[in-house]
Amino acid sequence: IGFNLKNYLSYIFHCQYKEICSNLYYHLTKIVLLLIILIVFALLAKRYKYRVRENEVNIVQIVDGTYQRYMEQEKEYNNQQNNNTCR
Repeated sequence: IGFNLKNYLSYIFHCQYKEICSNLYYHLTKIVLLLIILIVFALLAKRYKYRVRENEVNIVQIVDGTYQRYMEQEKEYNNQQNNNTCR
């Protein structure tokens, strides 16, 4: 957006060199348009809400379940190793 805005404004205000434009109205127009874009962005960001799914996924429960299964498998493996070494 910024690149296109810069090109259009330099064309409208007849700036030959885009980087070195001494036209005051060019810079004022650019600042006003950027402020408008910033305000619109801030308003949209303020009103943005995360979508809530019908089936919420609780990551903590998934991690707990996975870790619990891992611990049980490790315990079974250690019991089997102990049983095999005792024989």
